[in-house]
Amino acid sequence: MDVCGWEFLLLLFAGLPAEKTPLTSVLQCTTIVIHERKEGMNKTAVMSARVSPELKARTEKLFTSLGLTVSEAFNLFLNQADLRQGLPFAVEIPNAETLKAIEEGRNGIDLQEFADAKSLMDSLRE
Repeated sequence: MDVCGWEFLLLLFAGLPAEKTPLTSVLQCTTIVIHERKEGMNKTAVMSARVSPELKARTEKLFTSLGLTVSEAFNLFLNQADLRQGLPFAVEIPNAETLKAIEEGRNGIDLQEFADAKSLMDSLRE
């Protein structure tokens, strides 16, 4: 079993009182799980997805601003799907009223302008 870096420190100091460790902040754990890689077991698998170049560029920029690579974001998505045993977000088809409002907005029908956020909020409260 290979243990390195923070895993080693965690194993070394887990359960010790904070004053007995050289660490400034101690993570108290009740369970430590270490997965041992078996011989011949790949650490990663390659997956690919076809997306539009525009979507790829926009999401790369988004993930970079969040401090993530596309691969890390994709792994987050897959882990959440696995954890929840389904998509990690709701997938819904808009109802007729919502579809009508979307179409009206696209066509500029019944649009209102507001000078500031307060005016908008006042209008919503009416």
